[in-house]
Amino acid sequence: MRAVAAGDSAAFSRLYDILSVATYTVFRRHFPDQAEADLAMKAMWLSVWQNASTLSHAPGTPSEKIVAIAEHWARSRVASAI
Repeated sequence: MRAVAAGDSAAFSRLYDILSVATYTVFRRHFPDQAEADLAMKAMWLSVWQNASTLSHAPGTPSEKIVAIAEHWARSRVASAI
């Protein structure tokens, strides 16, 4: 996360490669429509990139933090659609 926070796009790419399946699974569970899941996924990962500095200081592993963010992001989007 520190490398991502420093703007290292290769580190971000590795992080995405490691966690993309787990985060996409979260979005597909909450958004049966694939297009909605894809949009949520893109927006969440953009947020991770933009907030990497803050995330690097938060407790927990990068995996724990990012999957939790995906879960929160998905739930908040579903709740706002109701």
